[in-house]
Amino acid sequence: MSKFEKYHPVLTANYTLDWLTQTPVKQIFDLYQGATFETSLTVQRPKAIIDTVKNVNQTMQKVMSEQELTWGITDSNSGDFLGIIKAFHLKEPNEGAQISFITKIHQPETLLLQVVQRTVKFIIDHFDSTRVKINLAKDNQQVVKTIETLGFVSLGNGDYSLELTPELRANFELNM
Repeated sequence: MSKFEKYHPVLTANYTLDWLTQTPVKQIFDLYQGATFETSLTVQRPKAIIDTVKNVNQTMQKVMSEQELTWGITDSNSGDFLGIIKAFHLKEPNEGAQISFITKIHQPETLLLQVVQRTVKFIIDHFDSTRVKINLAKDNQQVVKTIETLGFVSLGNGDYSLELTPELRANFELNM
């Protein structure tokens, strides 16, 4: 069994992060078709449901081969599917881990704060990464404000980085 296979579900105060296979394919497809906040996508937007099925299968193969962690984001109370968050380059400490996400555009402010914060904490707890990077596909001030609140610093061109210093690793909390 892959070590990564054990890394689900992951919880925040209001959201559940679980494998994409726990979410109906139609909901994943609809997410990619609607208005979203997103980082640089690591998969092409599906044009049909079958493309979504292929993407989910390829994603889960990457998870089981320990190349990435990808979770669907659901509201823990309502069960509504809200987006996807992915962590990759986890075993390459010098390159730094990377996070990408896609969420519906109309979400509570807590969504990105909680799921990005929890993903960073997960990286700190389970991997030796020295930094976490996020690349924003579009400049969105709400998203920028959220990741800067978590300590990410702009490097220009939509790139943001959070240096995982020993002090930050020791003191990074989930209740910011």
